[in-house]
Amino acid sequence: MSKVGRKEILTEELAKKICRLIEKMPESATPVTWQNVIKHTKLRSGLTFTRQMLSQKEWNGDKLICLAFNLAKETQKRTLKDLSPKYAT
Repeated sequence: MSKVGRKEILTEELAKKICRLIEKMPESATPVTWQNVIKHTKLRSGLTFTRQMLSQKEWNGDKLICLAFNLAKETQKRTLKDLSPKYAT
């Protein structure tokens, strides 16, 4: 039996690479935004994905890229909060 349709571009292996890229964003002081994720993914893999494709694609019931994005966003917010002065002067 042959499969009909287009070959899957966003594979689980590529998604895991994108997740690692997203997890490193707060450490490298890169703003965690979907535009930056799309831009860096295009630079690394040469493939262009939409925000919806990256955030909604599931493997075994888990939205890997969306989870990594949310964790990185929380880390970035926590880091910015820790760096800001506690009391206004």
